[in-house]
Amino acid sequence: MAIKRAKTSYWADFLVKTFPQTIWGAKQVVAPTKMPRFPSLPGASDLVSINNARLDHFFPPKDHLPKRGRLTQDPSADPLTNDTIKNPLSESSPPSPPSAPTSDVIAYLVWKRVHNINPGILLDPISPLPAFDYHPPSLKNARGVILHKQGKASYNSPLSFRKIVRVQMVQKILEHVMTVRLSAIAHFRCLLNSK
Repeated sequence: MAIKRAKTSYWADFLVKTFPQTIWGAKQVVAPTKMPRFPSLPGASDLVSINNARLDHFFPPKDHLPKRGRLTQDPSADPLTNDTIKNPLSESSPPSPPSAPTSDVIAYLVWKRVHNINPGILLDPISPLPAFDYHPPSLKNARGVILHKQGKASYNSPLSFRKIVRVQMVQKILEHVMTVRLSAIAHFRCLLNSK
C-alpha cells in the first residue's frame, strides 16, 4: 500500500512540474504499448515474406488479358473538349502535401498549371482513347502504399492493414471522362435506381 501511495504521489508531483517540452514524456508513460512495426503473419518468417504476404493479399495475381485486335474508331463518339479535361482537374482535390506527385511523378498543381497554359498537352493524347475504346496498359499502373489500421488488437493478419493507391493524373482524367459518359447513358436508359 505504501508503494502505491508513493507512486501516486510521485506521478502527481511529476504532472505539476511538467511544461510543454516535457508533457510528451508523460504521454508516453500512459500511452498503450505500440504494436510491433513488422507483424508476424502466418507463414511469414522474415521481412521479405511478410511484405510478399501483404502484397499477395492486396494485389492478387490476375490472368493476362487476351491481346486486342486492330483498333477501330467509333465515329459516333463525342470528341473531348477543353472543359472535359478542365472539370476533373478542378474537381480533384490536391494531395496533401500539395507537392506530392502522382504515380507519374508529376505534382497535381503542375498538371493544373500546364493545362491552363497549353490545354493541348493533355487534350491531344487523351482525345483518341475514348473514340477507339482503348485504355493503354501504361495507364493501368499505380503506386501503392500499405499502412496499418489504427487501434487493431493484433497486426498478424493482412486485414489489419489498408492500402493507399496513387494513380497517374492522365488516368484519373480518363476515368472521370468515362464515368460521366457511362452515367449519362445509365440515366438515359433508366438503369439507375432514382430512390
